[in-house]
Amino acid sequence: GPYAYRSQYLDSFRTGRVLFLGDAAHELCAPLARIRTALGILETKLAETEPALLSSIEADTAELAALVDEILAFSRAGNRKPALQAVDLESIVREVLARESADLKTEISIPAGLTAVSDPRLLARAIGNLVRNVAVHAGPRAWLGIQAEESIHDISIHVTDNGPGVPAGELARMFEPF
Repeated sequence: GPYAYRSQYLDSFRTGRVLFLGDAAHELCAPLARIRTALGILETKLAETEPALLSSIEADTAELAALVDEILAFSRAGNRKPALQAVDLESIVREVLARESADLKTEISIPAGLTAVSDPRLLARAIGNLVRNVAVHAGPRAWLGIQAEESIHDISIHVTDNGPGVPAGELARMFEPF
């Protein structure tokens, strides 16, 4: 019926969009590598005379590289089924925090041995995105709390911070990619 056709059309559209994002991100890797190489050459010539300019270009390049990595990761995740397994929540949260939260004051409250059935790479990516957002938007006195609790039917993970929060106009779009 019309519903099945519409559902197939939407699935096809989503798949096409994910493939396009992956292709675009892959194509961006080559010029980004050339920019990084050129920047390395410039560093040897301008490091003493233009340190602020080099620092700005390096920061922009790193931000672009992180965005390309995120797009590639999103496109890969959209093209594969989650690999579900038992995941120790405290371990995965601590791994993500060690990698992503160098300057954040953190507080973790997760019962020892609490496990959830999840794809560990996707769960780590989701938590990592939240941690990076706090680091970017909460400012120099950023604080991050991660709590988990188990109920009869599920496990809840609560991530809190002292940042400005999501603007009301953006809440409806919060779970859209990028």
